[in-house]
Amino acid sequence: TLKRPDRDNVIDGYINKNEEDVCADENWQKYFTRQPEPFTDEEQRAYLDTITGVALGSDAFFPFSDNIERAKKSGVSYIAEPGGSIRDDAVIDCCDKYGIAILLCALNYFANKIVYGGNGFLDSRIDSRMTHHIAICKV
Repeated sequence: TLKRPDRDNVIDGYINKNEEDVCADENWQKYFTRQPEPFTDEEQRAYLDTITGVALGSDAFFPFSDNIERAKKSGVSYIAEPGGSIRDDAVIDCCDKYGIAILLCALNYFANKIVYGGNGFLDSRIDSRMTHHIAICKV
């Protein structure tokens, strides 16, 4: 059984053809119980054109506008990220070009850096940052 990240990457690879050919002989067996039909360029475009209103959040800034170009291909309409890149202007311009709303929240939140206190609760300073981050994701 595939774990969720692997499953999601296989779906992305099948739809976007952006990494390994998950349908290739000697490869598809790792992911599927039967070999899928190739996903044509026409089917791909028709499918991707139906996806809109996707929200994208990041705990780090987007350093280049090509990140936005790629997000647009997946139907992203809303982005929340901390900003702080020397290329923020290019990223914002690219969002404007596609009508993507972007929120620069000035908050870096790295879940792997959370430290639990001895009582089992989060340090209150970290807890308030996490609450703030969750609120931003719901915007």
